[in-house]
Amino acid sequence: MCFAALLLAALLSYHPRDVSTNAVPPNPSVRNWIGPFGAWLAYYWFFWVGATAYLFPLLFFAVGVGLAPRALLHGPPGPVPGIGASPG
Repeated sequence: MCFAALLLAALLSYHPRDVSTNAVPPNPSVRNWIGPFGAWLAYYWFFWVGATAYLFPLLFFAVGVGLAPRALLHGPPGPVPGIGASPG
């Protein structure tokens, strides 16, 4: 859910001149709320999926909300049998 909030903030505050591949010279200071990482994150999301990128934070948030009750009720998942377990 935190990534959903981070991605949404990066997408909402995206400015094309924040990324040096879009404009020469780029903005003197990055205007993205998340900083340079957020500017590049938003740039690649818009590059890969276009305006549909705005739906992904909602999807990630919904998946996080759906998984949260399971983790609270049953605790974290246990070890996977056969991986890292010693016989005995």
